Amino acid sequence: MRSVVAVGLVCLGVASVSAQGLSGKGQYPQYRGASGLPGSFFGLTYEGKPSMDGAMAIATPIGFSLSNYHLAFGASNLSKDSQIRWIGINEDGEAANGTGQIMMGFSTGFGNITVSDMIHSNLGDNVINLLWQAPLKKEGLGVALGVQDLLERGGSAGVNQPGDHDNRRTVFAVATYRVQKGTHVSLGYGNNRFEGVFGNVSHNITPRLKVLGEYDTFNWNYGISWNVGPLLPGDNEYEVLEKPERRRGDIFVSLGIVREKKINWGITVTY
Repeated sequence: MRSVVAVGLVCLGVASVSAQGLSGKGQYPQYRGASGLPGSFFGLTYEGKPSMDGAMAIATPIGFSLSNYHLAFGASNLSKDSQIRWIGINEDGEAANGTGQIMMGFSTGFGNITVSDMIHSNLGDNVINLLWQAPLKKEGLGVALGVQDLLERGGSAGVNQPGDHDNRRTVFAVATYRVQKGTHVSLGYGNNRFEGVFGNVSHNITPRLKVLGEYDTFNWNYGISWNVGPLLPGDNEYEVLEKPERRRGDIFVSLGIVREKKINWGITVTY
């Protein structure tokens, strides 16, 4: 299994583009951590159910959408150094960037759709994201089209940075394949924030512990996520996965490394 994950990571291997920092023209610093898209800091299955068995990423999209009014609520913080920092408790306002994400999935006759509202800085400014998963017949393969910052209300360079209002809306296409239960590989292409080829790999070490790696067109990011368990004690995940009418709440606690050195943590509650 380790070889499968290693091969998947190699397949994502586009030469890493180094950057002096996260802020600057065309750097999209407020989107380099949690993406506000399905699968960001929580697992999501092909069927659109939150689960540790599903695909997971940090900043990059996956090809699966939430379905049937499933919800995800998350908060994360991206440090601009190698320290773990907390939202709103930083002596230096430039030391970290807090992000919140709220999303809901809808099932339709032409595929699943996720709508999300992403609060992408400590100032409280927010953007709307959309993702549509095509209704494919092949189980375990998801192909999706999405847009980040639909209304162009966010920035692309950082607060008070030159060029912050340039090229804000990002459109992308991505495919995700379930290699086996708990292991997924994604590959996509987009513009602006995801200009070029991006991808991610996630793999369950145990039923409640997942590792992931991604290339976000800027740098490599890595992470680990732990499923704390159900919100309601005794709720069996596998029964929920097998019965469409059943659902349960879950808590995911994740820790990531962005640009190979900046700490990014997240807590996500799904239902």
